[in-house]
Amino acid sequence: MLPVVRKDNSAGPTILRDSSHGPIQVELSNVDLGEEAVNQIIGQRGFEANLQALNTADDMLGSLLDIKK
Repeated sequence: MLPVVRKDNSAGPTILRDSSHGPIQVELSNVDLGEEAVNQIIGQRGFEANLQALNTADDMLGSLLDIKK
């Protein structure tokens, strides 16, 4: 029989509980995968925007150096 997993709003470490089949380990992971996926996409888009800004600055500097020649 597999243990039932449910969301627990309390933070904390893994808890070891006794059952009729011996001790079982229950992880209190309160991670919302939907929210974390959205946060990852937001972070990725921010990284891409920063990279584009650096590329634009590099192109502008290259153009200035070409004008100076």
